[in-house]
Amino acid sequence: MLSLRVPLFAVDEQRRIADFLDDRVSQIDRIIAARREQIEWLDEMATSELVSRALNGSDLMPLRHLIVSERLGLWGSEAGEDEVDVQVARVADFNRAEFRLHGISTVRSAPSTHVALRRLQHGDVLLERSGGTQRNPVGCPAYVDSPGMGMVCSNFVSRLRPADDVDGRYLSLLLGALYASRQQAPHSTQTTGIMNLNTGSYFRTGVPVRTIVEQGQIGAAMESSLTATAASQEQLRRSISLLAEYKSSLITAAVTGEFDVTAAGSNSGMIR
Repeated sequence: MLSLRVPLFAVDEQRRIADFLDDRVSQIDRIIAARREQIEWLDEMATSELVSRALNGSDLMPLRHLIVSERLGLWGSEAGEDEVDVQVARVADFNRAEFRLHGISTVRSAPSTHVALRRLQHGDVLLERSGGTQRNPVGCPAYVDSPGMGMVCSNFVSRLRPADDVDGRYLSLLLGALYASRQQAPHSTQTTGIMNLNTGSYFRTGVPVRTIVEQGQIGAAMESSLTATAASQEQLRRSISLLAEYKSSLITAAVTGEFDVTAAGSNSGMIR
C-alpha cells in the first residue's frame, strides 16, 4: 500500500478538504439515522394497528377453538437418501414483518408416509415451536399461501390447520398480534439454550369471537396496511443505500482532487 500514488495537497488544502468532508458527511449520517428511525417507527405503527385490530374485543374464547389440528414437522435426512425428497419450510423462511412464508430453498428426504401426514396446504398456519433468540423469541407464526407439492415444515415448527369457520390468513395475523404483544412469552421455557413453546397452555389464551366475514375484513385491512408499510420501508432502505454510496463517492472524489471543495463550499448544495 505504501507504494500507491496519491495527490499531494498543501496543508491548508488538506484542512479545507477535511473540514468540508466533516460537514458534509455529518449531514449524510444524520439523514441516514433519521431514515432508520422512520423504519423503526413504521414497524411500531404497524404492530400497534395489528394488535388493536386483532385483539380488541370483549367476547372471548380460547385460541384452541380456532385450530382443528396441530402437527410437528420433520427434518428427515439429506436429499436423495430416503423415499421422497421434499421442500422443508424453516423458521428462517418466516417473514416476521408480514407473518408469511418466503423463499423456501431447503430440500430434505423422508419416508413417504411421514410426508403425507405433514404435507402443507393452502390456508395452513405455521408456528415456531422451538428455537428463538432474545431479539426474536419463539412463537412467531407464518401463513402458508399456495405451497408447492409435497412441502412440509421443519421439526422446530408446528403446522396448524384452521377450523372450517376460520380464515387462515386471519389466524396467522391473530397469532402475529399475540406474538407482537408478547402474550406467548409466559408459555415458553428454555432448555439447553433452546426456547420451547408450550402450545397446550398457549392455546388456552382468550381471543375475540369473530365471524368468518369479520375475520376476512380484518385480514384484508391488515394485509393492505402491512403491504404499504413494507413498501415504505423498502423505499427508506433504498434511500439509505444510495446515501451510503454517495458518501463513499464524495469522500473519494474530495481526497483525490476530482471534486473542488473550495468551489463547493461547506454550506452549498446541502442535502435535504
